This record gives sequence, structure tokens and C-alpha cells, in this order.
Amino acid sequence: MNIIVNKNISKKAFAIIAFGGILIGIVMIYIATKGFINVNILKNYKKEIAEIYYSEIEDIDNMGEKRDSSPIRVIKYNYFVDNKQYIGQDRLWYKTSDKNVKVGDKIEIYYDINNPSKSKTYHISYILILLAICFIVFSLLLLKQRIKED
Repeated sequence: MNIIVNKNISKKAFAIIAFGGILIGIVMIYIATKGFINVNILKNYKKEIAEIYYSEIEDIDNMGEKRDSSPIRVIKYNYFVDNKQYIGQDRLWYKTSDKNVKVGDKIEIYYDINNPSKSKTYHISYILILLAICFIVFSLLLLKQRIKED
């Protein structure tokens, strides 16, 4: 695969652009897997089953304006930790299957072991991971091409 690289860009500027692309890719992977990292690696959160008591699609943003992008499903749920009930809320926008979530459904949530009133639903965003990998690979290919030309 041959990539045409503008030779007028200085080596330093080119390295900054390439490493910037790699850094963006790494940050995107972290964001996409943040829940997995918190639960399985850092062990800050623990999994629990919650029951949804509110599930509506909202197409209005925080300022009360109609959202230009896709509507987001807002859910509210309750869960128990050590026989004490907690209430949580989250927005679902990662998976298309989230569109079918309804009142009464059971979902997996993750609560903060140090503060059980803080909870989240986590999904691994495979699309974001794929996009991140593309950023990293493209940046590495650009870097390789530039090194080969010099």
C-alpha cells in the first residue's frame, strides 16, 4: 500500500501529526472500554442486576432544544446493595438493541463499591474500537511511508 505524503511538511510537524493520530486512537479505545477497565481491571465497580422503571426516548438536549443527532433512550432503574435500594439513571446510545429496552426489563448495571449510589450501564463500543484502530494503523502507515522516503 503506497500512501502519498506531502514532503513540504517538516519532519517534526509530520511526527506530531502521526503521533497525534496514534494518541487519539488510544484515547478512543480507552473511552470504548472504560466500563470493562473499571469493572475487571481496577475493580472499582461491581456488577448488579437492576430493574428498569422508566424508559423513554428523548430528542431534547440539556438546554431544551431539539437534538440534531439521534434521539437517546433515557432509563431509570432501581437496584439493591446489601438489602438497601438505590435508584440510578443512564442514557443508552451505544447499541441498537438498546432501542427495545422497556419498563420491567432487567439489565446489568455497575455500581461504585465505595459509593453504591453511583451506578452506570457500560457497553463496549466495538464501532469506536474499530475507528480507533483505523486511526492508529493509518498513522503508523503514514509514519512508515515518511521514514521510507527519507
